[in-house]
Amino acid sequence: MPVKKFLELFKKSSRNDALNVISLEVSKLKKLAKEIRAPKYVESFGIVNQVKTALEAEKQRQGRLYLESGSSEIQKNLNFLEKVISELPTYQKFLVLSTKGSFTDAHIDLSATATFFHVKTGKKVFYIAPPTEKNLEIYEKREKEEIKEWIGDILWDQWIRVEISAGQTAMIPSGWIHFVWTPEDTIAVSGSYLLEKYVPRHFRITKLDEYCLQNQKSGITMDHMFQGFHPVMWAYVKYILLPDIAGRTVTPEKLKIVKIFAQNLEPRDKLDKQWFNKAEQSEILKKLKSEVRRLQNQ
Repeated sequence: MPVKKFLELFKKSSRNDALNVISLEVSKLKKLAKEIRAPKYVESFGIVNQVKTALEAEKQRQGRLYLESGSSEIQKNLNFLEKVISELPTYQKFLVLSTKGSFTDAHIDLSATATFFHVKTGKKVFYIAPPTEKNLEIYEKREKEEIKEWIGDILWDQWIRVEISAGQTAMIPSGWIHFVWTPEDTIAVSGSYLLEKYVPRHFRITKLDEYCLQNQKSGITMDHMFQGFHPVMWAYVKYILLPDIAGRTVTPEKLKIVKIFAQNLEPRDKLDKQWFNKAEQSEILKKLKSEVRRLQNQ
């Protein structure tokens, strides 16, 4: 349904059905996008945000070099950086329009992204369950259709009720299972983001999403996927993680994250965004595994 038609129905006091728009990402709509801004925490620590900052800094550096030399190789690098920056995934500016009675079934957000949710007008009621190992195992079985019972009933004693009224913002951590009820007409904004500390969960749920997509389980389509997840992770390792750990000592917690990247990144011939070919991915992974070996012996 076109947004204009939805807004016409949204303004009506009498409707036949509940209407729920939850996937309208507006980053490409300049006038609307400038009205929405992610929390500073997300801008500072979001994986996509950090990659963008690093790429823009590298673009400036390469630009200065190009002015000095006019090198065709540097021009090639600049073209590559511009391509990646323009293709970075945009999941941080969703406009949410929900009429009274709308319901969103239990789910974990795409690739277990963390989420901010701000209600402009109206009210949303979230029921959230923590990502314990037991709860995640149940969720995975339910998504794979290995069990048929509604997860809301299975986890009946796990749900926490969170009411978000106009002017309030909720920050939902990675991997929390949640379903949402709308008791009155609501306009809200939300955004989904990846964080380094949640990388184990990001990889785990991405693999689940990919399994469900490939095997046609739980109605998962490409619209439910974090498109560009793997290219972003390769870029994060190359431009953020490797420079951060090179030649340094790290905490046990940081080493665990580095290992997770090394264990889960797999060079592929085809990615949904082809920023690095398979040979380039292999070279990044080789450097990462070398750092893991060094850090384990520190």
